Amino acid sequence: MFCRKCGKKLDQGNFCGFCGEVYTSPRPPAPPHRYDSVDQHAGEGLAIVSLVIGIIAMIIFLANWFVPFAEVLFGIPGIIFAMMAYGRGNKSGKATAGMILSILAVGMGGIYWCACMLLCSTMMF
Repeated sequence: MFCRKCGKKLDQGNFCGFCGEVYTSPRPPAPPHRYDSVDQHAGEGLAIVSLVIGIIAMIIFLANWFVPFAEVLFGIPGIIFAMMAYGRGNKSGKATAGMILSILAVGMGGIYWCACMLLCSTMMF
């Protein structure tokens, strides 16, 4: 802000340090920052990707019984994308659903294949 009388740059305060002009109104407040508020749609794309990957991981788990740990290839990225969406402030149901579906697919796939390996190993002996 500059002095109305002499044109010099004003320091903090309500008067000019060069000519002594007094200002009765304080400086106008600085405009608010654009990034002060949390964007409501931050990470929305990541949440949608997480949900889609979680659905794919569950479909692979339910339909594919012959390729070991195929659901893990989709489940772990689904978990990662959901965590990235949470990190960007998105706490939507899409991110949560993607996280849950991905965790279920990875967990149930791991349990299934561990049970298969245990069953196969006991049948061999």
